[in-house]
Amino acid sequence: MSYTPGGRADKFGNQYESMWVANRLLDILFEHKYRSVIVEAIGEDEDGVDLWVEDFDGNKLGEQCKARNGSSEKWSVSDLKEVLKRIPTHVSDKNNKYFKLVSPIPFTLLDDLCNDAQTSDNSEAYYTSIVGSSEKKRKIFSQLCKVFNLDEEDQEDRKQVYLYLKRFNIEYYPSSDRTLDDLNLKALSILSGTPSVVVSLLRSFVIDEKMLGKEINSQYLLNYLAKHDIHPKQKLDDHRLSTAFNTK
Repeated sequence: MSYTPGGRADKFGNQYESMWVANRLLDILFEHKYRSVIVEAIGEDEDGVDLWVEDFDGNKLGEQCKARNGSSEKWSVSDLKEVLKRIPTHVSDKNNKYFKLVSPIPFTLLDDLCNDAQTSDNSEAYYTSIVGSSEKKRKIFSQLCKVFNLDEEDQEDRKQVYLYLKRFNIEYYPSSDRTLDDLNLKALSILSGTPSVVVSLLRSFVIDEKMLGKEINSQYLLNYLAKHDIHPKQKLDDHRLSTAFNTK
């Protein structure tokens, strides 16, 4: 499904982002993997990150939501240039930060390049594999080098692209009624109250509670939900809850 710029499409984008925010808020309530979430101003901001998710080891994952690509139903490196240019700003092999694009639009070749990097221990073996296995992957890699202002012919520059891709990935998150149904089911499984009401509260929570740019942890969320007579169905330390939803 494609969208025209502005108006309904912009509204759709915000609706999509709010679904992802609700998903992440449910994650920090009942997954031991995540400690907190910070939601920046939704839309285009100066650092290109909509959410920062932090785990209990101090690793931070920056996430940007992209609900649409104009009238196109696929991504290209050119389409994502402004997103990809921000990867060096947020990640390096010397920090504990990672970066993710969340979108209902797939980019299989770039996702494959990221997955290949993350399962490889050697940048040159990785590059040789790309050159030998797929001309399409090689083309994407070459385009990435240009986006990062790096020289594909230089071994150290190739290594830098490889290191960026080890800390970047794309998560396909559909923008369908099924996704909303899954959110409702997730809420139903772990919280009291009407699932659609719970999800609606979580989708509007950041704006209603003026929490943009502020750290949100599980206790803050539980206190907020309790005001609406919504409570956990089981204790937070119940292992079944912490492993019920193994999201990225």
